[in-house]
Amino acid sequence: MIASCVSLPKNGVEQPPEITSEMSIEECVQAGVRFGGTTLEAVKKRFAKKNEWGAVHQLTAKWLRSPDPEMVNREFLQLVNIYQSSLKKLDENVFLALIRSENDIQKQAGWQLAANFPEPRVAQWVDRELSQMLVTGTEEKNLFPQLAHAVQANRVKAAYSLMRMAMLKTGFDDFAKAMAALDPIRSSNDFFDYLSLATPEDLRQMSQSTVNVFTCMFILKHFLAYPADVNHPKSEMIFYYSISRNNGLSEIAKEVIQYGLNGSVAHVAQILARMPSWVQVAFVEGARSSQDQKLKLVLAELQTATSEQDVADEIINILR
Repeated sequence: MIASCVSLPKNGVEQPPEITSEMSIEECVQAGVRFGGTTLEAVKKRFAKKNEWGAVHQLTAKWLRSPDPEMVNREFLQLVNIYQSSLKKLDENVFLALIRSENDIQKQAGWQLAANFPEPRVAQWVDRELSQMLVTGTEEKNLFPQLAHAVQANRVKAAYSLMRMAMLKTGFDDFAKAMAALDPIRSSNDFFDYLSLATPEDLRQMSQSTVNVFTCMFILKHFLAYPADVNHPKSEMIFYYSISRNNGLSEIAKEVIQYGLNGSVAHVAQILARMPSWVQVAFVEGARSSQDQKLKLVLAELQTATSEQDVADEIINILR
């Protein structure tokens, strides 16, 4: 967000100034903030050439602590861009001014700066501010992906529960990734709570509206590295994903059934055998073309575990 902002002049007449060595630092910063793009790059080259980053840091930090209310978001992000280029260590007062702002863009910039410059003292600031948010009940106003980046980069382990709540509320994969980074084993079981937000009907569509597909894909891939407990009350959700019409979800869910669940093949088959007959039929049909021997073992166990005779007969035809 901060580094990629490119802007155009405010109207078709005004042209950006040429950045010269005679211009003051303040004039250069104003030009970079106002015009962005090539002007912003020229400004940064000038500061580097003249070794002016120390003075630039002082000026931009001052402006960020008390942002001009007339500054539009595009200009603000370009100011942050210059400030970030001058940074060696993040200023606490700048961080606090940004994340405590009423402007969402400024909040996001503050959290992203904390993510871009992680260190123990920044981790303490993040932890402290998150605790304050929870005390005041303002955490839901700050559920930005950049917050997850700051927590993950600074390894703020105490924020795990907040990341879980944020994932369930927003569906952003950034929060799932933060959970996995903070506690990969615990998150495997907690991820079932998000997967279960999808309805079987929604998963039978080509695209999903009840869950974020990117978050689901990340979770399913995580299971392959950190298998989830097959005894989890919601572990049956894996079978709904395995019969999804979304091929990406269904293929990786089948892989999870084989390699991403802690439990015996027989136990996995027993869970499937307790599910509605249409789910069993769809799973068997989906596994028909598979050459993976472990998936065939699941089918073999399902043959004896299911009470649906048509399912058992179909499995016999497949394994014959």
